[in-house]
Amino acid sequence: NELVSQGTDANEAAAQALLHMGSLAQGAAEGGPATPGSGSSSSSAAGAGPSDAVSQTPSGSGTGAMEVEGATPHAEASAVAAMDIEGVHTPAQEATSSKRDATAAAVAAPMKKPELKRTATADPHDWMNGSVGCSDLQSADSPGRTNLAHAVAAFAEKQDFAGLKTLLRGVFADSLELRHYFLTGSDAPAASSSVPPTSDLLRLDLRAVDEAYKAIMSCAEGSVEYVVVEATEVLIDRMEKDLHAFFHPAATQGSPVQGVPFLRALVIALANPMLSQRVTSEAQSLLGKLCMVMSQLPGSGRRALSEWVARFVENQRFDSWVKAIQQFITLQILQLPEFTGTHLRPVNAAVKALSILHAANALAIQEGLGEKTPYTEFYNDAVNEELFDTRENQEFVAVAYRNWIRDQSSSIRRPDAADDMPESLISYPFVITAATKASILQIDAQQQMNRGMNQDLFNALFGGQRIIPYLVLRVRRSNIVQDTLTRLNQLSRTELKKPLKVIFEGEEGIDEGGVQKEFMQVVTRELLDPAYGMFRVDEDTRQLYFNPHTFELGLEFELIGTLVGVAIYNSIILDIPFPMVVYKRLKGMRPTLEDLIEAQPTLGRSLKTMLDFDGDIEATFSQVFQVSYEVWGGIQMYDLKPNGGDIPVTRDNVQEYVDLYVDWALSTSVEKQYSAFEKGFLRVCGGEALNIFQPEELELLVCGNPVLDFEALERVTQYDDGFTAESATITRFWSVVHRLDEEEKRLLLKFATGSDRAPINGLASLTFVISKNGPDSDRLPTSHTCFNHLLLPDYSTEEKLEDKLKCAIRQAEGFGLR
Repeated sequence: NELVSQGTDANEAAAQALLHMGSLAQGAAEGGPATPGSGSSSSSAAGAGPSDAVSQTPSGSGTGAMEVEGATPHAEASAVAAMDIEGVHTPAQEATSSKRDATAAAVAAPMKKPELKRTATADPHDWMNGSVGCSDLQSADSPGRTNLAHAVAAFAEKQDFAGLKTLLRGVFADSLELRHYFLTGSDAPAASSSVPPTSDLLRLDLRAVDEAYKAIMSCAEGSVEYVVVEATEVLIDRMEKDLHAFFHPAATQGSPVQGVPFLRALVIALANPMLSQRVTSEAQSLLGKLCMVMSQLPGSGRRALSEWVARFVENQRFDSWVKAIQQFITLQILQLPEFTGTHLRPVNAAVKALSILHAANALAIQEGLGEKTPYTEFYNDAVNEELFDTRENQEFVAVAYRNWIRDQSSSIRRPDAADDMPESLISYPFVITAATKASILQIDAQQQMNRGMNQDLFNALFGGQRIIPYLVLRVRRSNIVQDTLTRLNQLSRTELKKPLKVIFEGEEGIDEGGVQKEFMQVVTRELLDPAYGMFRVDEDTRQLYFNPHTFELGLEFELIGTLVGVAIYNSIILDIPFPMVVYKRLKGMRPTLEDLIEAQPTLGRSLKTMLDFDGDIEATFSQVFQVSYEVWGGIQMYDLKPNGGDIPVTRDNVQEYVDLYVDWALSTSVEKQYSAFEKGFLRVCGGEALNIFQPEELELLVCGNPVLDFEALERVTQYDDGFTAESATITRFWSVVHRLDEEEKRLLLKFATGSDRAPINGLASLTFVISKNGPDSDRLPTSHTCFNHLLLPDYSTEEKLEDKLKCAIRQAEGFGLR
């Protein structure tokens, strides 16, 4: 500023200022007195002006020499209005009640950005790989490293916002400057290219980063924030241009270590709280560019970044990053003119960026670091309610499905495995809810059925075979298990995926959906009955798990697995109280102590008590590596390891003992029974469609939503044949329903729909119709379970309605008159 006021050219003044700052850094590092003219200066904290508080940059000598083009340090930035959008909710996961234009206005002319370049003697990629000027940088422990937050505060205190903006442009537009302020320890390359997996690869001082951003956002001059955003955009633009050359295998030699400064700059940019706290065009533009760069990272870069985030980013920060990207996705979708082609490019890039955080969350769980955020936080309402609206956006859903099939058939198997990431949003199932996944599964089932029908048509034309478009089960209610087992064993995988039709011998029901629901309820109830001996009931949880000592053959367990798969493909909800470990095992996960605590709480808590015990485990518990259990009145022993009866459990081996015990209780002891169940399930549900579900989502798919919200059902119920929501009988009906206990409500739901469970999205997503079935009479209510249709006479009193309704729901099994 002084040089400019004396008439010096602005570019020349900026260059001299940078050299002067370099001399300050050198003087601070050497600890000696210095003067501007000699290239050194004292750096006393007391009474230091803004220029003294500025971080010391690398010396202008050697390969680190810099030239400044177009720098105008004295020019004031135009005013930028940070106009937060009213009505836009943060986080983006809140329900999008209506579409609105979520564009923030930037009411100033674009600020002129300083462009920094290296001299011709420097490697064009040195600004990223950190080889430029390394000897001039201070380590984290060096007193020469200046705190950027203090420098910002010093400028702000003197109201020198022009100088502050110049400083911030220089810092946030250059990865070397970022490294100088926020690096902990040396950034010199290690002797070996291999980096220990638990090392802090980025060596970022996140606390210093947070303090700097806090100081910047505390400035009275609001445009200071946007100087940082614009400078960061300059850096991100340069990073994107050099991305592929920088991560080329010839440069990285198979290790992501060369990309560390690149990843470090990404993290610093992500840490900017403006991205989550400001819904403005500037912040959203920067976040979009960050997502675009993250989506283009090669596999090595994505893995390195996700591993570092999993191990070194605290949960609160991680959650804010997830919410910021989710908010960006939501705003982009709500502004799209159409859901095709290039319009979706920012959304696709953001989802790919989010996949890095999702991988970090999964890794943290896998390494025992705990969940950083619930998996449901990755769901995006706009993706599910706007893009995957199968009624309004059939074309998008069809294209997404075709691209997903193409993703599966290519060499790209997982978002974190290859340099070229999958294109279909279905290949990133963490953003998709269980209900949307169920719709995708139905599309997949329909496509497989169509292929099967084409094959049947071919066989009919050239082989004379009869075309059967349905999976028809003709069973006797009195011998339902054996009839079902006999029929299903005759069918191929393709036939099992056809639409189900059930005929009960001697009954009048025509299956349009209701009979098959009844069939599934009856056959699974018999197979799961503890008296049948196939499953054991835990007294604490009332959940069922495989009985290792059953006399039943594997065919019965295979039948249950097949029935579960058939139910899924026909959207039939089952009441199967399996613990979560069953669904985890179907997803290929190993059982854990937490799974045992859920499935068998008494045993699980006992093992956890032993594991957490601080005293002498051997003397207190007197256990060996052996399990004793009762079989038909006798005691059997099982060694958890060879000669386990002779090996005492001690402090040194208690973890091994617990792990082996859990594996025996949930896997080894029931391996025969579970393997048969899994075989039957995979006959129907094997394939890529199963892989898009989380274990918790798979349980919802099989068992539906356990919460019965009849008030929500009342709000969505439709009326026909003379009834309206204001009809006296309807008012009385809902009054009676809301007084029913939980068991009676389930009976009513089963009577009207064929299932006592709610759909995945709850009763609010159920199509439920009540029709008038004539005037007041002594007839009982009836229903068409195929169509969720209740037929109700126009009863004259509430007491009569209640009596008739309860009688009907308690006597409801079978079809026709009894």
